[in-house]
Amino acid sequence: MIDYSYAFSNKIVPLHQENGSITILSKYEPSDKIKSELQKLTDKNINVIQSPVYNFDKYFEEYYSIVETNLDIKREFEDILKSDIDALFTYILKKAQDFLSSDIHIIGEEKSFIIKFRINSILRSFVKIDINRGESLIRIIKLKSNIDISRTLTPLEGRFDFVINSQSIDYRVSIMPTISGEKISIRILGNTRKIYTLRDIGLNCEEEKIIKEKINKNAGFILITGATGSGKSTTLFTMLHYLNDGTKNIISIEDPVEYKIDGVTQIAVSKEKNIEFHNVLRFVLRQDPQIINIGEIRDEETAKLAISSANTGHLVFSTMHTNSSVSSIQRLHDLGLEGFEVVSALSLIISQRLIRVLCPHCKQEYEVKKEILNYYGLEDKYYFKAVGCNECYGSGYITQKAVFEILVVDDNVRKLIKNGEINEDNINIRTLKQKLLDEFAKGETSIEEISKYI
Repeated sequence: MIDYSYAFSNKIVPLHQENGSITILSKYEPSDKIKSELQKLTDKNINVIQSPVYNFDKYFEEYYSIVETNLDIKREFEDILKSDIDALFTYILKKAQDFLSSDIHIIGEEKSFIIKFRINSILRSFVKIDINRGESLIRIIKLKSNIDISRTLTPLEGRFDFVINSQSIDYRVSIMPTISGEKISIRILGNTRKIYTLRDIGLNCEEEKIIKEKINKNAGFILITGATGSGKSTTLFTMLHYLNDGTKNIISIEDPVEYKIDGVTQIAVSKEKNIEFHNVLRFVLRQDPQIINIGEIRDEETAKLAISSANTGHLVFSTMHTNSSVSSIQRLHDLGLEGFEVVSALSLIISQRLIRVLCPHCKQEYEVKKEILNYYGLEDKYYFKAVGCNECYGSGYITQKAVFEILVVDDNVRKLIKNGEINEDNINIRTLKQKLLDEFAKGETSIEEISKYI
């Protein structure tokens, strides 16, 4: 194999090999120098092509997978292939946990299967396996999920538990038939680093103080907003863990239950069993709760019950899929709540994003173009960009961190909400845009990463 570093630097990737020759895809017009170097490196006949028919970035990502670029993992995997399919199944689950993956994708292709992990919100190629092993792997997953292995032509769903390193992890399985065979997506529930304190999730001292003040109240409505995968559940888990001192009756209604919390009564939403947020919440209120977590506000009935619960002496937490704190207030209005209803209960809104953190081993200083500096209102200085190395498996990023926008609902905010006049210009708030630009200025992340959110 052509060394990853050389391939990355020269933007080349092997396409296929046969009869002592290698066809290599180049992202740019290949030079004679590269052709000559490749001839010496491989000792084979080299055919270097550049063609818009091929998506270079896709071929590079999948060829230089994690297994192919990490010697230790490659040795592990080669040993696993000498064992049976059960060992391969267990190994994939274990490595997904090691990488703190949120999802596993097993994708059927014409002659093989490719296994990908969602790491730091990005799908990364872990390894390619032959078609026979791939089909056997799918059969095992179906059996573990109580899915009929003979059904291959319709979408299927299931779930299973598996113990890894003495920890029981829940897996939610979705199988979709495609023109190339079956594709499996496995959501890993509760696969996270050990997070126990508000500081652990990335809050600074001031933010932590504000949140503790609000969640230590006996009543109020606290809303956490952001897109899917922005870390809302982790933030909720951390706050509930903080409040779970054994003296409070805490009830949580979730879809699905992502983190199991000892001492918290957790209820899983189920359409089949008619356990929806709004109808189960009515029964929860008869269980003498002090703190209620409603996994998500989806409809008017749930929203009104949440507000009513907060107004009758309960501390209520919930989440919504909105882009900012201010837009969450508009969303509540769209769901049918009047301004006076919202201000009577709402105490705090946290809007958040998860951003990837630059790898400290390979990030590079560079001069940002003037038009970008002007567009974002940035200071004229050097910033950092992603590069990619073995430490970060070529991604340029090493982990994720949460960035928070916090809106305290004080008297001024209540007045503005009631009058329908609230916007970012007339409240005291440091917006997500400003917070994200701060992270770029500190060298924590790249302009490409924050531009996805602002």
